[in-house]
Amino acid sequence: MSKLKFFLPLLVSPLFAAPLSPEQAEEAKIHMLEMAAQQQQQQKKEKPPSDEMMVVTPEARSSDLKQAFELLSRGRGSHNIVVTLNDGQMLKNILDLNVMNKGTLIVFELNTVRGLQYKVVKTDNVKTITATK
Repeated sequence: MSKLKFFLPLLVSPLFAAPLSPEQAEEAKIHMLEMAAQQQQQQKKEKPPSDEMMVVTPEARSSDLKQAFELLSRGRGSHNIVVTLNDGQMLKNILDLNVMNKGTLIVFELNTVRGLQYKVVKTDNVKTITATK
């Protein structure tokens, strides 16, 4: 019973509190927004440098992809080169890879049952290049 006497005023007191005036409510709202902004700024300052992104030009990326293709095709033998795109599509039986002048597009020459086919892909869309048996 003594615990109830202690908690009863805590439970009942908010019921008798005076409502906030519109000015007080607006001030409280502004104060909350300022506190949230300060907290966001503090979090930005505390981010570790590992969250930084590395920027690679399309020319450099397409050049790297071309070099990787050439490296894999040199030792290919019975290996098949497969390119996986960001959307999950897989390009198989790649015979050649040509990079356009600006480096933003790559043309793949594919050996299919219907003969040679060409597929043009944005450099950004290439996820992996692998050699499989």
